Amino acid sequence: MCETDSYWNEKGQAEISQKGEKEVLEASWVLHNMALEAVDKVVKDDNLLRLFNINEHLWPAVKKNWNDS
Repeated sequence: MCETDSYWNEKGQAEISQKGEKEVLEASWVLHNMALEAVDKVVKDDNLLRLFNINEHLWPAVKKNWNDS
């Protein structure tokens, strides 16, 4: 595989303002929390677990792990 075929390229860079950095960090935090809320909703709803094709034998472990975290 040649270097230009790789997905990640460390050669590029971008500069953003402090305000831009703050906006990106805030948006990332909001998105992260939205993902946690979505997981919480799925873990608490057997119909959603089924919809996401989570193996039913794993449900107890998934629920315990989520509730313990």
